[in-house]
Amino acid sequence: TVRPIRMPHYGNASVAYAISLSGKHVTVKADYAIVRKGGVILALLEGSYPSVSLGQFRGFLTKAVAKVK
Repeated sequence: TVRPIRMPHYGNASVAYAISLSGKHVTVKADYAIVRKGGVILALLEGSYPSVSLGQFRGFLTKAVAKVK
């Protein structure tokens, strides 16, 4: 399943999703964001088992966007 996540606005435009992949005996979760800052487009994916930390994902996203000049 894929569902939108409410996140702070990053760069000029951004969107974020929570992704859940389920199999017979396991479910893997991931957070995914696409950010445009100026002429650069970033895609960031953090996956984990059994779940991801939204706070940690926001931290990664903030640091990645800050590195784009």
